[in-house]
This record gives sequence, structure tokens and C-alpha cells, in this order.
Amino acid sequence: MTERPRLRFGFETEGVSIDPGPNPQGYESGSMGWVVDEPTMFYPDGSAVRTRLTSVFHDEGGQWKLVHIHVSVGVPDEEVVGLQSRWLA
Repeated sequence: MTERPRLRFGFETEGVSIDPGPNPQGYESGSMGWVVDEPTMFYPDGSAVRTRLTSVFHDEGGQWKLVHIHVSVGVPDEEVVGLQSRWLA
């Protein structure tokens, strides 16, 4: 089993589907590779969130293994301050 189907299965088990962004990009340098994308996540209630994603991969004997992934949602600074003040209260 490859890593991609395993990751997809984890999200789909929770009812989340992911569509790639309009311009995913991948890069490779020796045994390291990385990806940037803006995928959209769709949730069971019909809502959707456009995210930013970066991933780092390492080539291990001809198989690319995911070693790091970061997914975030862009939020203006002033909104983050307000949200965190509610969470930390």
C-alpha cells in the first residue's frame, strides 16, 4: 500500500474529502522532495475550507516517504488575536 491511499483513507473515514488546488507544485533535489498546494477540504455537513499545504518527502530506495506535512488556513492577524483570546480565557 502506498502512503497516499493510506492518508486518503484516514480522512475519508471521517467523511472528509480533499480536492487538489488549482496549481499544485512539486520539487525534487537529490533524495529530498517537497510539495506546495492549496487543496480544499470538504466536510460531511457540506462546508468546505480552502487550505495551504506543504509537505516534505525523502526518497528511500526508490519509494518517496512522507516525513513532514503542514496544513494551515489563512486568517487575518486581527481575527487570530480575537480567536485566541476566546480560547485562552
